[in-house]
Amino acid sequence: MKTTEQKKELSPHQALLLEMLKDLDAACRKHAIRYQLFAGTALGAVRHRGFIPWDDDADVMMLREDYDRLDRKSTRLTS
Repeated sequence: MKTTEQKKELSPHQALLLEMLKDLDAACRKHAIRYQLFAGTALGAVRHRGFIPWDDDADVMMLREDYDRLDRKSTRLTS
């Protein structure tokens, strides 16, 4: 199966999503919280080597225990 190449420039919305995903990744790595990309975000990463051109969201999933830990950590960061 041939992959579709990612266009060189992201839309402003996709650039913001990418920054949000980078921030999430940094926080999850710092606190050893497991997560994975899901649905269109995972498909875009593999098939388009970035975003699906028409996708306008980021799909992330994690186990409930990891979500609860992220929630506790993020509450302390914003308080």
